Amino acid sequence: MSAKQKVNREKHAGDFTIKLISGLLFAAFVLYCGFNLYNSLDNPLRTTRAAVVAVLETADARGYIARDEQVIPGAFGLVVAELQSGSRAAAGQAVAAGYSDGTDSRSVAQVRELRTRIEQLNAVAATTPDSRAKQSQTATENLVSAVLHRDFTSERKFAIEAESLVMSAAEPEAVRAEISALEAELQALTSQISVGKTVTAPVSGIFSAELDGYEGIRPDAVLGLVPSGLDALFSYPTGKAGAARLVTGTRWNLALVLTDADAARLLELSSVTVRLNNPAAAEFEMKIEEIGRSEGGERVVVFSCAAGLSKILDARTVTAEVLFGETSGIRVPKEAVRLEPKSEDDATLDRFVYVAEGQVARRIRVTILREFGDAYIVKGEVVGNEATGAASRLRDGAEIIVKANNLYDGKVIR
Repeated sequence: MSAKQKVNREKHAGDFTIKLISGLLFAAFVLYCGFNLYNSLDNPLRTTRAAVVAVLETADARGYIARDEQVIPGAFGLVVAELQSGSRAAAGQAVAAGYSDGTDSRSVAQVRELRTRIEQLNAVAATTPDSRAKQSQTATENLVSAVLHRDFTSERKFAIEAESLVMSAAEPEAVRAEISALEAELQALTSQISVGKTVTAPVSGIFSAELDGYEGIRPDAVLGLVPSGLDALFSYPTGKAGAARLVTGTRWNLALVLTDADAARLLELSSVTVRLNNPAAAEFEMKIEEIGRSEGGERVVVFSCAAGLSKILDARTVTAEVLFGETSGIRVPKEAVRLEPKSEDDATLDRFVYVAEGQVARRIRVTILREFGDAYIVKGEVVGNEATGAASRLRDGAEIIVKANNLYDGKVIR
């Protein structure tokens, strides 16, 4: 064999070896990809992140408010309040003015405004410039406070006072001319309307200009009723006509209609937070006075409170929420919670979730606190003690395994 033939044979042998190795590597790559594809199809891994959530547990309800109230007698075509609703009136104090039929309320309001402006102009005209400057500052502060607190009665009063103080900075002759013009306007206006009769408070109490005809229903009248009886009590106003009313007691009752299931949650409680939504918007810590008899799956629950009367002064028929408390925990999809035996030696079924820790799956026992749509709010198994520091194994941000096949504690998943 010549040297040339020997070289060609060695060359062909080298090419064959390279092709063989390349083929083997390609086959190994195909097998690897195929195995991974098969594994992903056979064991589809899907995860989500655990999130801490807090859900307020409430019960919707409807009902009525009953207070100790007294109607202020008087039959008038028009009643103009002299006292702001929600203010406390002393016995014998003037609270309103009553006018005969046909009296224009705008004319009455204009008379009151003119009298106020005249009084304030006369008062500030007699003061020194330094005193007027201090009064102007005080009037401005009072006006801002009234606007912020939506006290519209005081707002107008302080606005007139501020205007009068600005006017008093003019020449004395101009101030006297303004007073004379206002007095003439007042005389012409008062000659056109009847003289108002002063309405006084017969007893002390919180004043309200609103009447709804249910003032005669006392707080204890809502006790011992079923839902239909409660509705019947407030179905038709039977109160006396009058000029205004006074709330004479400090404690008021709220009678709410709740389902039997919601009412049962109150059996072991003595008080609870109630949130009024309409027409008043406020929260109260209320004492549970009575849980009534069932009727059609509902019961009347009577609550009482000795605070916040001014917030519910004119409310009667209300919608509300009873706040049972807050549930906080880890939100996990329902399909991530698995029912499995506790261990190889204990076949008792319990609930678990699996979390991905690095490349392996870890099983954690959970307690379901409540259902939350397509998820559960759960509490994870606690490990440790007071000395070492107890902590839940299921933490915010953990990677929860939602779907995977043949899961077990310690399984390699990636």
